[in-house]
Amino acid sequence: MNHGSLFSAPITSRVALAAFLAGGLLLTTACNAVTGAGDLRLRDVDEEDEDNNNTTQGAGGAGAGGAGGAGGMATACVYPTAPAEGYGKEMGDIVSNVYKWDGYVEGTIDATESNPISIESYLDCDGSKGINALMIVESAEWCANCQQEASELNTNMANKWEAMGIRVLTLMVEKADTSPADLDTAFTWKSSFNLMSTAVAVDPPITFTPPGASSIGLPLIVVIDPRTMKIVHTQEGYSPSHPELEALAEQNAAASP
Repeated sequence: MNHGSLFSAPITSRVALAAFLAGGLLLTTACNAVTGAGDLRLRDVDEEDEDNNNTTQGAGGAGAGGAGGAGGMATACVYPTAPAEGYGKEMGDIVSNVYKWDGYVEGTIDATESNPISIESYLDCDGSKGINALMIVESAEWCANCQQEASELNTNMANKWEAMGIRVLTLMVEKADTSPADLDTAFTWKSSFNLMSTAVAVDPPITFTPPGASSIGLPLIVVIDPRTMKIVHTQEGYSPSHPELEALAEQNAAASP
């Protein structure tokens, strides 16, 4: 079980990647049969299809899909302004509002119903949408630990997460053969695990890789506070429990009107 910062996993359960992701490199992976994490090789972004552009540059909108509300009138929230140092991807950072991925929202498992899913759609500044915590899970088809995480989502949602106002967005980065994930990958993952109550989208660039990271393990879990859009917890690797996620949801629920 891996808790805490992104680099808390032992070296054998990490995914190796170069620290110069900013230079336009994407990743391929080879699965470690013991841990479910893999060793990453580098691949030039030029090798990728233009269709794999899943993060929108410029002002982000709510998109056609996204997080479901709790009913009633939701407040028209204004996305948090970037601090002087800008938006970021590490603990305590506000997530940029430009992120948008193609995928499938909650409440449907239909290959014809793909939609853009914007990070901005999970903003719930006062709790009026009923979203108290957001968990993002970067996953790959080849990753055994990712499969384990996905297999438990329905139980977690049904037992308490949905009632607690927890939302989950899985971002698929690679197929079983380590090629970049596409919409078919997202649909196959959603349907295979019957993820009716959670969203699944496509993210070959691995959006939440921290700047300068030298390694990363999958699944990469990022917990975001929907009131502030700040990252409050990151974790690499599978864990059977998510106390930080649940604590955030309870805290926000208690503070909501």
